[in-house]
Amino acid sequence: MNEPYGSATKPVVEKVALSPENFFNQVFVPFGRGANFTSNPETYKDVETFINDCDCRELIIPAENAVIYQNINGIHIPENHKINGQFPNVVKLIKEEQVEKLNLTLGEDNSLGCDVCVRGFWGHIRSRMTIEMACINIGIVHDNETTSFNLGFRYPHLTADAISDLLRLELWSSGSDLVFNRSNKKQAFVLNGFSDKTKNSDLKSFIDNNAKLYREIQVIENDLNDKLCIDKELTTEDIKHIHMASSSISPNHVKYTGTYTANAGKLTLKQLDIYNDSKNVAMIQMTCSDVLPEDCFQLLGKNIVLGIRRIRLIEPYIKNMEEAKRMVEENRDVVLEFASKKDEAILEYILPDDLNY
Repeated sequence: MNEPYGSATKPVVEKVALSPENFFNQVFVPFGRGANFTSNPETYKDVETFINDCDCRELIIPAENAVIYQNINGIHIPENHKINGQFPNVVKLIKEEQVEKLNLTLGEDNSLGCDVCVRGFWGHIRSRMTIEMACINIGIVHDNETTSFNLGFRYPHLTADAISDLLRLELWSSGSDLVFNRSNKKQAFVLNGFSDKTKNSDLKSFIDNNAKLYREIQVIENDLNDKLCIDKELTTEDIKHIHMASSSISPNHVKYTGTYTANAGKLTLKQLDIYNDSKNVAMIQMTCSDVLPEDCFQLLGKNIVLGIRRIRLIEPYIKNMEEAKRMVEENRDVVLEFASKKDEAILEYILPDDLNY
């Protein structure tokens, strides 16, 4: 943007020039050419904002005697503003979105190649681009020397597509270049792999957290022999149910601070000591009689029934030992309360037909 000059109603598109020249790797000019504008002092500030800011979509300027051109770097500038031979009061300039279909590869590796849609708004100072993969968007904002990234999911999507996209991002964060090519195999631009590990902590967190979550969803799909469609942003409740459903498929360790009450009948003190010795009683097992309400829920459009809970205490001991000794001494039926020395248990879910006491 040059200094303002000219008459009060005459903004001018002065010349066409490369813009932005140094967006990425000094070779990133995927969409075409920009425009250098000059203007009079009254309209200069608005024109400057319009050119510099990629988020400024439109600009309204006086139309009289406007000397302007058509479709320069995504700015739609009508060639003829006259209506019935007369200029309207204002001319509206619209900065349009640039869109291009490209093929993404990771360096020389074509095994994870995929087609992407790249969308961008280009300004002289700020530029914004979105790379749409199968189900993940990479948002990029460039402001002078600063480049920031943000990531988000597109909906609806399938688990397999999410895992593939997350693998691409993981390779990118580990140093692999993202190479974007046009249909004629000519390279459009490159996003270099991250070399500064401190700059991609948010990227790594996004990848790690979601990769773990989608692997759990995949386990659920394999167990259901069905596909789950993720058609919205997952809520805290959704994520809780995913954890519950995936962990229910095979036994898993859980924190457990509760107790298990058992009627042991008449006991001697020696028998009581045997019950209290975790070497002799490796685990105490308890099984619910029915499916609990909280073990039935809807997950991504599917009715999930986890089954009947079976809990096995790890390193059990008699919590009410002193009271149990008094029961023995008084020759009463002994009621034992078992707890875990480690406050841990093994939780599994079983179907009613599989119960085996």
